[in-house]
Amino acid sequence: MFALDNAEFIAGMKDRHEKEITIKAEKAMKKKMYLQTNAKKVNAARQRNGHESIHNFKKFSMDDCGAYLQYKRVANDPAMPKNIVGRRKRCIEVMHRDSPFVSPNNSDDEEDGVADISGREKAERDIAEALLGMGQGLRNDNYAIEEGEEGEADVRDEVAL
Repeated sequence: MFALDNAEFIAGMKDRHEKEITIKAEKAMKKKMYLQTNAKKVNAARQRNGHESIHNFKKFSMDDCGAYLQYKRVANDPAMPKNIVGRRKRCIEVMHRDSPFVSPNNSDDEEDGVADISGREKAERDIAEALLGMGQGLRNDNYAIEEGEEGEADVRDEVAL
């Protein structure tokens, strides 16, 4: 068992935390790129063929229908049909679903596709302090119990944050 103030333990926790943040940022970036790619394919098909509500996907190719189905996909959708007739039929079924929001630009907290982790050092310090605090337990001198006007106990936190 490690002591909570052990430098090796804290370094390991920091490394693990950094890896988790990196993995989450990579997954978010892959998902965003996937959505953007499908959105671009759907927009290109709409420009070539017109909006799908006009022609009910009769002008969409097999790839266009596939991109449209991936664009409108939700978690419990069945497998994508293998032929064009099945894809067009499924496209008509999902046509009125909400489209996912895909921003063409990075948000303010992203830089070159990776989330800004400028507050990471503060978060790591907070985690280390919380872990150290868990090891020490609550100290009774942090809290004062005072009698209220009606004789009820009033608990106040006197720790300056």
